[in-house]
Amino acid sequence: MRKQGTDINRGLGGAAQAFNPTMMRFALSTRLLAAPERVWQELRKPVTLQKVAYPLLTFRMSDGQPLPDTFQAGGTYRLAMFSFGFLPLGRHSIHLVKLDPAARELYTHEHGDLIQNWNHRISVRETNHGQTHYTDALEIASGWKTVFLWLYAHAFFRYRQYRRRQLAKTLSQPHDD
Repeated sequence: MRKQGTDINRGLGGAAQAFNPTMMRFALSTRLLAAPERVWQELRKPVTLQKVAYPLLTFRMSDGQPLPDTFQAGGTYRLAMFSFGFLPLGRHSIHLVKLDPAARELYTHEHGDLIQNWNHRISVRETNHGQTHYTDALEIASGWKTVFLWLYAHAFFRYRQYRRRQLAKTLSQPHDD
């Protein structure tokens, strides 16, 4: 099992693809030291996304309403995005296409002022040791900006997964739910 990896030649469905600089993909995986049930529970909370993205990326609902407690299948979340909490990055919309608790997988279709098409699949799998194999798979298509967004996404997702590993350490502690 790979702890971390990148494969730009595989689509979100795993099929081999020819290189196309206007549409790029990658998948990045890591091991989290927490039970997959706890990781899945936290993954569905916008506050968790804020924690793992901070400070590189921050966001709030563009209509000024509070973020929901959990993401819902079929929901569309229109956000105002910022870098480091103050540099505006414009609007960004996340549509939660699939939220499958049995498979512990979610799939979003995202777009916004900077990004034309950002398809993101997150999967949470149990390892042989009761820990979590966490994977982000991303497909980006944004014209001439694609290569730059792909490079940014690599760095950003590595940072997010680092933050998820830190958060997972706290999830493995006993909790009251």
